[in-house]
Amino acid sequence: MTASTLFVHFSKHILGHIYSLFPWDACSFVSGSQDGTSRLWDIRQPNCVNVIAPRPSNSAVSAVAVDNSGQLLAAGYEDASCLLYDLRGKRTVQAYQPHSNEIRSVRFSVHSYYLLTASYDKKVVMTNLS
Repeated sequence: MTASTLFVHFSKHILGHIYSLFPWDACSFVSGSQDGTSRLWDIRQPNCVNVIAPRPSNSAVSAVAVDNSGQLLAAGYEDASCLLYDLRGKRTVQAYQPHSNEIRSVRFSVHSYYLLTASYDKKVVMTNLS
């Protein structure tokens, strides 16, 4: 086995660690960070293509996912809140708190009718998005 070679280096988060990554097509991925931002990346571009600002609580982004259409981003936060963001319209669709402890995972159902979130509160919550 040969050693891996660095292909591209992405580093625009301002503070702390990157907690979550989610690829959703051949060239795009989203990262969530301790700095409270979610950043959208296109591997063909040298810089991130969109930055979703931190929530008012400045909580770290602990989980991210994009639906199959590439239109909707879900971000879970250390303060137990969840954000749904319209990637095409570049606006927040909804922010809510489905848990009582840090969200560790977010995933859309196949047709994006539901959003599943998992937390350190030992619960999985299924939210109806339709």
